[in-house]
This record gives sequence, structure tokens and C-alpha cells, in this order.
Amino acid sequence: MNFSKVRLVQLIRNIDDLRSEALLKIYHDHNAAFHVAKGAKSKHHVWEGGYADHIAECLRINEITYYGITSYLRETGFSQASAAIALFFHDIEKLFRYDVQYSFASDKWRERQKETNCTWESLKWEILEELQQTYAFKLTEAEMLAIKYCHGEGDDYDPDKLVASPLAAHVHNCDYASARMFPQQGKGTA
Repeated sequence: MNFSKVRLVQLIRNIDDLRSEALLKIYHDHNAAFHVAKGAKSKHHVWEGGYADHIAECLRINEITYYGITSYLRETGFSQASAAIALFFHDIEKLFRYDVQYSFASDKWRERQKETNCTWESLKWEILEELQQTYAFKLTEAEMLAIKYCHGEGDDYDPDKLVASPLAAHVHNCDYASARMFPQQGKGTA
């Protein structure tokens, strides 16, 4: 199967988890923002709609690498669906930060960021909490940790213990592959 042809909405439908319905609703309710927001400020998927292209590519990479790891190496201790859900939300703040159309939701979060002078990364957790309440789903503790460490352990790195979980490592791997292997590719593939 040529995964580069599978669109974001189908990738979400492919998630074998009851919560995929909530993800579909989020996608449909914020469809314009998904396809207008950039994937990053400057390093990867920086075109209009790059956010959706990046999320779609992360989900594709998840399908391929999860299958490869579990088929040819060993079991992971987490499901492909759990990884897909964490990947769907790993950059959720960018949906509202880089939506150049300034939707009502984006305006709300921009105002919140200005009022509190917090980072967009910290605002991510408020956005996730609101989405969970609004769309009646719950992220697991493992998924929340995977989202927290999707960009690596950062300041939480400890030379004596593992901080990021196997799920977090896989999510990081998928995100990093999309952002660093194909930063200027995949335009319009969501």
C-alpha cells in the first residue's frame, strides 16, 4: 500500500480505538485551521496547511514503523492506536498558534497566551484539557507522557534513569522523522 496517498481523515478513521470518533469531530470542527496552519514557525512544514500535512505524515510513519517493529523485532507494550492518538495531539497548540485565518478558537488561545505570558508549549496542556472536556474523551497517562516528551526529555533528562516511556520514544521517533527527514516535503498530502 502506498501510504503517501492516504489522507488525514482516513488515517484518523484507521485508528482502532473508540476515541477516534472524538478525533474526527475535532478534525471536522477545526478543519479550516488544520488546512491553513503551518506545521512550525520555520523548520518544517512551514507552508499553509503544513500542520495537517505534518500530522498526516506522523500518522503514516506510525503505521509503518509500528508494524515493522512489532512484526520483525518485538512487542512494544503499547498499541499503534495509542501512538496515533498521542501523535494527533503532540503539536495541538500549533493548530491555534499558526492558524493565519484567526478563527474564534485561535483568537481565544492567542489572547490567553498574551494575558498569561506563558509559552505555547505550556498552553498545550490547557488546550488538551478543554478538548477532552468538549469532545468527551480521555487521554491515558501514558499518552499524556508521550505528548510531554514528544520532542525529547529536555530538562527532565536524567543520566541515571529512563524518563521517557517506550510510547514516548516511538512518538518522538515519528515526529522527528517527519520534521527532520522530510521538512520540505509532503505539501498537500493531508
